[in-house]
This record gives sequence, structure tokens and C-alpha cells, in this order.
Amino acid sequence: NALKLQVKAGAISEIPYFDAFHRFLFASYGFVDYIIKLFLPINLSAVYPYPNINSIPFYFYLMPFIALLILLIPISLLT
Repeated sequence: NALKLQVKAGAISEIPYFDAFHRFLFASYGFVDYIIKLFLPINLSAVYPYPNINSIPFYFYLMPFIALLILLIPISLLT
């Protein structure tokens, strides 16, 4: 209820609905982005807003594959 009242008062913006696929894309992007920021800490922020649901950048769709590569490299080095 407090969230709805704050949206109605204009204190915060409406929270868009994202389906499971988009949430997976955002999680993959966040994983890869934080790995990059670990080694190259530039453009750091306390808040990383979600992209517009109508215009998600193309690189979000590449991030699951890059995340998979990041996860597979250490596994392949151990075997």
C-alpha cells in the first residue's frame, strides 16, 4: 500500500512489469557487468536503473552467452 501511495503522489515512478525472460536477461547483464567492474571500476553508481521495456538494447540479449562463457572458463581450467 505504501508503494502504491508513493507512486500516486509522484514520489517514485511506476514499476514496469518484466517477464521471466527479461529478468533473466537483466540478471545475466548484472553478472557480467559486475565482473567487468571488478577489474575496471569506472562509471560506478549506487543505482543502475532498468532499461525501458520497449527498447531493451541488443547487448542485453548477448549477456547470457557471455555469462555462460565466464562460468565455463574456470570449470574448463580445472579439468
